[in-house]
Amino acid sequence: MKRFQAASITFFFLVTLALIAGLAWLSSRDDPPAREAARAAARRNRGAAEGGESASPGSKVRDFKRGRKAAAAASDQSVRGKLSSAVDVSLHGMTVPQALEFLGDLTGLDFRLTEAAVRAGAERRNVGGRYMGIPFASVLSLALSGIGLAWRVSDGVVWIGTRSEGPLDPAMLAAEMAAESEEVQAIREKLETTKIDLDFTDATLYDIIDFIQEFAKINIVIASDVRRAGIPDRKISFAARDLLLKHALKLLLNQYGLTQKFENRVLLITRPPAAEGAPALEIHDLRDLLEPDAAGETHAGDIVDRLMREVAPESWSDRAGEVSISLTGEGQLLVVHSPEVQEQIRQALTIIRDERAGK
Repeated sequence: MKRFQAASITFFFLVTLALIAGLAWLSSRDDPPAREAARAAARRNRGAAEGGESASPGSKVRDFKRGRKAAAAASDQSVRGKLSSAVDVSLHGMTVPQALEFLGDLTGLDFRLTEAAVRAGAERRNVGGRYMGIPFASVLSLALSGIGLAWRVSDGVVWIGTRSEGPLDPAMLAAEMAAESEEVQAIREKLETTKIDLDFTDATLYDIIDFIQEFAKINIVIASDVRRAGIPDRKISFAARDLLLKHALKLLLNQYGLTQKFENRVLLITRPPAAEGAPALEIHDLRDLLEPDAAGETHAGDIVDRLMREVAPESWSDRAGEVSISLTGEGQLLVVHSPEVQEQIRQALTIIRDERAGK
């Protein structure tokens, strides 16, 4: 009898516990906050068991953003490292897309045009030049500066854009400036000490300059406006015997009405400075050209880029600090340049207005 009573009490106790557990389970099903609290408590317990509280969602997002920025910075640094490598390359006769594809295959880097560069017609422009033993960064600067474009590194990509979008990449520009004087001095020394024999018949300037580059192992680049004018395509006969390189070059360039100067670590063949008047400030009213289009855009930067590209293109970089062009928020174009260039600016603006009017 006593055994039976003990068994009954135990059975009753177990049934009661089961009923309480069932009610608690039903209550949690009907109470989502309670269920979520229980799950959160379980997560905290698991985190504590693994060595501490688990991170909050907010801190995870912050950590992710920090990680992404760190990865982008590391990627940019890697790109700049590759761009600092010296290279021997020829871009003669290539369009901008062809040159970027070629350089991309050569370096394994991602080169892209910005939307502003595409709108400005960058895909239709030609680059040129042969470059020996200089960094990719200098190749880019030389190839792009003459056609109104610039480059920068961002998120692991080398972006090619218009000058109004930003200057050359600051970190790479600093590195180039630090090394430029030494390389220019090396070229000067070769011009002053190297003697050369030349004997060409019915040859273009390209032919003769290629030979000089190979012989003297120096970088000589023909300016983009000179190439566009077709000057180097003219064939001549030219001979020199046992002349210093600087004298041979001077005689050669005199036949084409050209001169030379140092720029971006190379010897640049360009036109001689024109006999222009002194630079002066002139204000050009562009308010009629800056009315927003259907998309609400004024395309102010496109107008400035076009003027820099079509009017005395080399002067904006060659005479930086002496001449300038900028647009105010009130639609006034401020140009500091010679009277001759100011007149060319006025003519270019007239053409733009006629194009807008459909004439």
